[in-house]
Parts: sequence; structure tokens; C-alpha cells
Amino acid sequence: MQRREFVKQSGLALGALSAYPDLTLGNSKKEDSPWVGIQISPHAILDEGIENCLDILQQRAKVNTLVCYSHTYHASYQRPIEVMADHGFGTKDLTSRNLPRRWVKSDQSLYRNTVLRHQQVTNDFEYGNRDLFKELEKPLRKRGMKLQARMLEANANRREHIPNYDQVLTVDLDGNPGRGPCWNNPDYREWLYATAEDLMRQYPHLDGIQYGAERTGPLSYLLDRGLIPTCFCEHCVARNRAMGIDVVAAKQGYRELFQLIKGLEAGQEPPIDGILTMVYRVYQKYPEVLSWNYQWFQADNEIHQGIYDRIKSVNPDAQVGRHVDHQRSSWDIYYRAAVSYQEMTTSADFIKPILYHDIFGLRLHHWVLERMSQRINKELSMEQALALFYSRFGHDKSKMPTLDQLNEKGLGPEYVYNETKRCVQGVAGKAKVYAGIGIDVPWHLPQGGMRANPSPPQRTYQAVLKAFEAGADGILISREYNEMHLESLSAIGRALDDLKG
Repeated sequence: MQRREFVKQSGLALGALSAYPDLTLGNSKKEDSPWVGIQISPHAILDEGIENCLDILQQRAKVNTLVCYSHTYHASYQRPIEVMADHGFGTKDLTSRNLPRRWVKSDQSLYRNTVLRHQQVTNDFEYGNRDLFKELEKPLRKRGMKLQARMLEANANRREHIPNYDQVLTVDLDGNPGRGPCWNNPDYREWLYATAEDLMRQYPHLDGIQYGAERTGPLSYLLDRGLIPTCFCEHCVARNRAMGIDVVAAKQGYRELFQLIKGLEAGQEPPIDGILTMVYRVYQKYPEVLSWNYQWFQADNEIHQGIYDRIKSVNPDAQVGRHVDHQRSSWDIYYRAAVSYQEMTTSADFIKPILYHDIFGLRLHHWVLERMSQRINKELSMEQALALFYSRFGHDKSKMPTLDQLNEKGLGPEYVYNETKRCVQGVAGKAKVYAGIGIDVPWHLPQGGMRANPSPPQRTYQAVLKAFEAGADGILISREYNEMHLESLSAIGRALDDLKG
């Protein structure tokens, strides 16, 4: 290593150390060690063997908490074998396996107040006769490690695994089923609350649960991606009416915005007064549009509060975490305006913002700038849109990659520092902050499928240092263990070792 690079990295480590004073070599108390979790799917642990897997995690990345999926109703099984990492046990093609979606035991009596049910798991499923959460108890205790469950909202296209899921879907502006479950639907809410309670009662050794939905609001979907707004089901209509919001005016406002965006997508020239002016004109003419969007996010907040209350009713000491997905943490201005980190602390012991510094280069380029260039940002060049993004979200342009560097360099460790610091300042000591460091997250190809996107180990090392320098209480290694290369895990371990001195 060149002397200049060594000095630079040493400065990073010292800066992080001063921000996290408990990380000292002479302090051997376990509680003073940083929280180091990892998101992991049950099948990955079982494929490698519990003991083997835990040894890799503890020895290479200093992991002290497993954040293991209790249910896998999301799209994790659609990843092809070429993006899977080999940890010395070979890799398996997930798309051809018959794996269950529910990995935990369940008390059906707890779901008596909802029409929804979990998948029935039989021995016909691979690992269908295993109870991993129970099997993990002793091996984890032996290593001084903890276990948390991760609940992630089910994708709408996974609804075939959840009986009666069609009954709780959102309704779009045209009255058709929408993109996911409605947050105001009482059956959906109770199913989530019952699931959280079920987990805590079935597995008393659980240290806690992390929950999160990976959806945003109707304005973001419409203006950024051109998707028809939701939700206008009977429950959303009743909620908004109770708040004094004119339903007819809200629908008309969304209809006019939808027509504006569809016209831009079809190649129409931007209006003479400008796109943003037309959008603001709708807001002023129909302020119900903004109110409807805000109430949607408040419904999500209420779900988090309900899950928190149900978990604490079973075990007051359990840690309840809030997963803030990548769009919400990093580029959705409407979500950022509607829900502050300070507000989240009422229903969370810790908050985990997704800060995937490497893959965010590709995501920002293609998921944000390119999509918006066809719609709300059609009057801007891509370079102008990137400069606006940096300015709007508090990044120093001189320290961030240019447009032609995004795909290769990602957003880098400086992005991790900026967003971690924002979260730390936002919670103001009322909740822990665990930075979600993303490593080796594959890229979804525009034409379909995925390709691997390995994280340079040195960049991962620096991202960890930057998270602690910004004041993080810990890190959550993300997104999926079975995508992470051993070199990446070792880079995290080196950073944690260097933080100790």
C-alpha cells in the first residue's frame, strides 16, 4: 500500500474512532462493541450448514447479530445463479428450487381477526421440516451472537403464496387492482400485527424484529415513473373523508397530473409555462393531491407503530427496527418531506437507512435520472438533473462522481457519510442508527435478468469507516448474504478491526 493511501485511510479510521469513542482496544466490554448485523435468508444458512455459516460471518465480518428473514414473500428467489457468491460450498440456482415462503412456526389462532393467512408449509418443500429459528438458538448463544427476524412487505406479484391477498390490494385511479396491499386496509394491518406477535411468542429468544415496506407514495410513482396513482379503495376514501379531504377534487388533481405525464412520455413538448409550473398549478388548484399523498405515508407510520406496540406487549425488551428502503432513504423528495427520521423514533428502537453506495451509481443513473428525464425532468439535461440531485439532497458536487462515472464508481463512501449523518442528526439520540451498507448488490438489467456487480473491497472498507465517522451506532451488512463475496465480508472485518485501534 502506498504511503499516501495509508495516511488517508488512517485518517478515516481516526475520524471514525473519535466519533465512536467506545471502540477502543483497551475496552473489552461486549456492550461497547458496535452492533454488526447481516441480512440473511434461511436457505443460505441451511445450504452452508449453521456452524459453517456462523463461523464465516463471525470470523470474517465480526457479525454479532443475524437479521434473518422469517417470511420470504418478496422476490429473493428470483435471483439467478450467476449473481450468487460461492462461500466454499458451491452455489445453487434459486429459480429452480421449491423453497418455502414461511420459515417459522405459526399459531393460527392469532389470525382470527384477519382474512389473510400465511403459506402452509409441508414436507414437500425443500427444508419444509426444519425450524431454523429454533435450531439457531444454541449455536448463536455459544458464539455470543443475537437473532432478529426480518419482516419485509410481500410483493404484489407474490400474492399467490398468501391466501386471500387479493382482498387487500390497493385500488388505482381507474378502479383496478394496484401494486401492493393497502396500508389502510384493516385486514392487512391486523395480519402484520399478528405476524409480529406470532414471531415473538413462538421464539422468545428473538432479540427483536426489523420491519419495512419498499413502496413510496402516489406522487412519486406518478411524476417519476409514470405509474397510475393508488390507492383509492374504500378504506382510503373513508380515511381521507374523515380528514376533511375532498375525494372528488383529489381524484381530479391526480387525473390532470397523470394526463400531463402521459403526454410527456408520448413525446409532447413541455408546456410553455414549464413542467414544474404545471405541477404546482395542480397543487394549488387541488391541494387535496398533496393531502392524499401525505395521508398515505401516515398510514404507513401507523403500521410501524402498531407493529412496535404489538411486539412490546409480548416482550418490552425486544428491539424493533425500521427499514428505510433505498428510494425513501436517498432520492424520494416527497417521502423525505412527509416523514422525518425524528417521527420514526416513536415506533423504532433503531432505524436502518439503506445506503448502497456501489449499486446506487447504476440506480441513480437509470432508475432516477433516466426515468425522470422522460417526465418531470424532461426540460433538463442529465448533467443538470444530476447537479440538481446533489444540491437537493445535500451532497457536495466536488466530492461526488460525474455522470459518466456513476456506473463504475457508484456514489461512494462520501454518500454513506452524508446520509448516515442526516439520520443521526434526525433521530437526535432517540433511536439507534444502523447504516445499511450494501455490498455486491447485483444490477437489474433493463432488458430483464441480472448481472453481478462486485463491490471493490477497499471501497467497502472506507464505507464502513465513513458510517461510524458520521455517528452510526452500528452497521447492517446488506442486501443478501448469498450475494456477498468473502473478500467483501473480510473488508468489513478489517475496517472494524482498524476502528478498535
